[in-house]
Amino acid sequence: MQETKALIVSPHPDDLEIGMGGTACLLLEKGIDVVSVVVTDGRRSANPLGVSQEELVRTREREVRESSEILGVEISLLGFSDMESDSNKREFSSRIGEIITNLRPNEIYLPHPEIDKHRTHRTVSRLTIDCLNAAIKEIPFECECWFYEVWTPFPSYDRIEDITSFADRKRRAIEAHRSQTAYKDYTDGIMGLNRYRGAFHDTADGFAPLWAEVFIKHDSG
Repeated sequence: MQETKALIVSPHPDDLEIGMGGTACLLLEKGIDVVSVVVTDGRRSANPLGVSQEELVRTREREVRESSEILGVEISLLGFSDMESDSNKREFSSRIGEIITNLRPNEIYLPHPEIDKHRTHRTVSRLTIDCLNAAIKEIPFECECWFYEVWTPFPSYDRIEDITSFADRKRRAIEAHRSQTAYKDYTDGIMGLNRYRGAFHDTADGFAPLWAEVFIKHDSG
């Protein structure tokens, strides 16, 4: 039986935790091989302690490694300073294209390339989708692409996951990013969104999770 593989693309060190920390745990529980690619090194993040960029990069790496251990997710740190320059975009496309071709994931998760208000999120997602399409043309394989919520709540969604069993682990993973929550404690904000998703999901089918994460499916047609 072929192993099921999921690739999670995180533009910043804490995006996976915010958008789908619970679902990542759920995938692992189902026996799915989960790999998280963290694109940028966080040097342009909020810096409430006023440390140097180099120290901030080291801090954010320690934090993402700690949070990944909490979730049990394998990570690959690409270490880009940003996604602003054409050279960085080209290099990222080359590296994510190679990762996709080698891994041939059954699922890819990333922020929404249009709805998410963060420019870096949109850029990373668009480039990743382009590389996925190119890889599938070269070596055909089946892969679904799902978008997770980070900066902008979705007006509608195609999939909901019950993360109740992993809500505490998700919270702890978010809180591992202490340099960022010291600037803005967004933990309750995202957990509140997850609680809202569960409480206000259409329960006609009897499905009413306490905590939930939602996703939009990419239309590859």
